[in-house]
Amino acid sequence: MPLVVTRRWTLPILALAAIPVIWWAIGGEESQATGHHAVAPTHTLEEITGVIGCTPEIQGQQPDMRQAMCTAPTYQSVVLTFQADKNQTDWLKGAQAYGGTYLVGTRWVVVGPEKELNGLIPRLGGHVEVAEHGGHS
Repeated sequence: MPLVVTRRWTLPILALAAIPVIWWAIGGEESQATGHHAVAPTHTLEEITGVIGCTPEIQGQQPDMRQAMCTAPTYQSVVLTFQADKNQTDWLKGAQAYGGTYLVGTRWVVVGPEKELNGLIPRLGGHVEVAEHGGHS
């Protein structure tokens, strides 16, 4: 299935796709997780976007990760699902350098506004992580 990327999403998609590569290239540090978080169930990309209430625009699909843009009525988000915990961990380590707010579950991540992500916790589980831009320093 060919990947179709609209011009509107080209730069954000390239930036997200580059995160693991850049992180690996600069020899990223271990993340500094704080607190204990309950384990969130594993969800498919379609389950997550169904809870958000959007139709996913698939932006990337590799054997180890799926990614979609999700436009809800009041906000936009990026939804990612991973085949293995390591893929998710590597992606999150790289994403820390770019800042942002992430709802993190078991082998899935939703990137979006903190208020909306907190509202998804009762239905999806997971925990919110806020990374400051330039957090790799």
